[in-house]
Amino acid sequence: GNIYLGIVQNVLPSMEAAFVDIGRGRNGVLYAGEVNWDAAGLGGADRKIEQALKPGDYVVVQVSKDPVGHKGA
Repeated sequence: GNIYLGIVQNVLPSMEAAFVDIGRGRNGVLYAGEVNWDAAGLGGADRKIEQALKPGDYVVVQVSKDPVGHKGA
């Protein structure tokens, strides 16, 4: 999977996911289970995606699954 510097577009706490613009036309989905909590400074804290990521944050992401149909990566 390719590695990108992405920008968080929005965070959905109910889905425990964030949508990240990686500059490929569609946003990728970053799930809470894929977050590096130590890098986010939340290694031992309550791990909620809305505490780690905010819209406008820059994140380094690796695409693990290519887009399918109308869904993003």
